[in-house]
Amino acid sequence: MDLEQFEPWEYELSNNSNMVLEDKDLFLFDTSHGAIDQLLFSTELGMSNPATLPTKNSPSPSIPTIDYQKLDDTSVLSDLFSMAKELELPASSTNLEEDFLQSTTDIQAIDNATTDNDHLQAITTIANYLQSSVNQFSETVDLAAIIEAMHRNGDPIMRMHRQPKASHRFRYRSDGIRYLEESRKRPMTIELPVLTDCLTKSNQSFWIECTILTTHSNPQHKVYVHQHEISYNGQDAVQNGLHSFRIPLTEEDIRNRRKIFRHLSIIKALLNNYVYELTPYDTLIGVDHAYQYTIPNEHKLSKMKKAKQFDREYHTDQYQIACELMIKQNDRWSTTGVSCRTHVVSDN
Repeated sequence: MDLEQFEPWEYELSNNSNMVLEDKDLFLFDTSHGAIDQLLFSTELGMSNPATLPTKNSPSPSIPTIDYQKLDDTSVLSDLFSMAKELELPASSTNLEEDFLQSTTDIQAIDNATTDNDHLQAITTIANYLQSSVNQFSETVDLAAIIEAMHRNGDPIMRMHRQPKASHRFRYRSDGIRYLEESRKRPMTIELPVLTDCLTKSNQSFWIECTILTTHSNPQHKVYVHQHEISYNGQDAVQNGLHSFRIPLTEEDIRNRRKIFRHLSIIKALLNNYVYELTPYDTLIGVDHAYQYTIPNEHKLSKMKKAKQFDREYHTDQYQIACELMIKQNDRWSTTGVSCRTHVVSDN
């Protein structure tokens, strides 16, 4: 089947194999430095020293087993921090520095402990923190291995194989469940990158996250999360708020390199239910800071009049659907930076 023609703006992706987004946080990595030396568990963007993630072939550190029942004296502290030094846990991020400062406070609490229970509780707090850091390190290594495998299979491009109908009537929730028009004969379909054999563990899975967005036609010329809702019925889809859902890729989807959306619904929001805290959307960093919509003398306007003014300025009679390739490991979500969008769909 021939693919349809696409405009360049119809899909977005990162061709940079050194980019990994984890829970909407940016991680940059290369292979020219020591993996463990430069690993940063940071939730801040624009850092001056980009992190280096380990590759699939990087040696794993030896991680001693912690027996909480034997943590009965302060001498074990030196062992715990020797373990931290052996793992070379980074202290570059602000969050991690704060965590270690908290650990120092815990050490002081141990020195001042007057009971065995206080002593054990303080040691256990530090041990739990170290174990959490080790777990986060392990998941980051796993994610890097998946991204590396995706790029070995070629450029990980995702695009719309079949667009939704360019116009349809937007339905309210009271109209009942209504799927996109022509969903039975011509359902929206995404062409997937080659994902075969990219996952390395049984607790990992690929998902597609779909979010309904505005167009750039607004005073700020930005794309925002839409007022209307989007949902999917069946196929183990998970609702991610009112304006987004996630759906897993099956083995058949991965094998055929197609994801078909037969049961996708767009639900028109009531004017009285509009939320005027607008969330800018970016496929690389996810949501950004919110923008508060206000108009002059709005205290003199009814809810309906303000909503209609908003409709005119932000063209809520139009929407796009952004689709991102996600990785789920245990209960942690990470985006790959691979995404695409539909064309603009209008109400009729």
